[in-house]
Amino acid sequence: YHAAFSAESSRVVTASSDGTARIWDALTGEPLTEPLQHVYSVGHAAFSADGTRVCTFSINGTARIWDLPPTTPAPEWLADLAEALAGRRINERGLVETVDVDLLAFRRRLQQLEGDDPWSKIGRWLAADARTRTISPYSSLTVPQYIERAIKSRDEEALHQAELLAYGDETILARIRQRRAELQAPDLPED
Repeated sequence: YHAAFSAESSRVVTASSDGTARIWDALTGEPLTEPLQHVYSVGHAAFSADGTRVCTFSINGTARIWDLPPTTPAPEWLADLAEALAGRRINERGLVETVDVDLLAFRRRLQQLEGDDPWSKIGRWLAADARTRTISPYSSLTVPQYIERAIKSRDEEALHQAELLAYGDETILARIRQRRAELQAPDLPED
């Protein structure tokens, strides 16, 4: 369908009829991301000027903006976070061992990250309350705001995303189900 290079020509984004877009390393051809899913075919995709985002356009008129992972090396705290969340690490001998980490202290550590670099933004975002934080480290739109917009929309993809974000909140999930039912009900002529 479509392919476009990033401004620095190190990455390529492809749009496909299988309902996905993908970011690739332009030199090696290796994928740099998991597929970026739409419900319908993706007809076009483009990088932002600064290369931190990709915008994809589906044939049903849906556009999505995707935050891309930073291109700079990952900070040490990222591996520490993975170990803390898993509760395990691989030791010097290559064996898996249990780790005991104070997750609240680790969260405070992330909240105290300073700087405007992508990794600091990601760290602070990960430390924020998942129910009320922004929908991405680079957005000003909060999860509750996104869910409300999705419920008011006529967009099945937005409702699906809202459903994923509202996992476990039966009140919101009931509202999403009701909105779907309203959208599927046939328009009846007025008397």
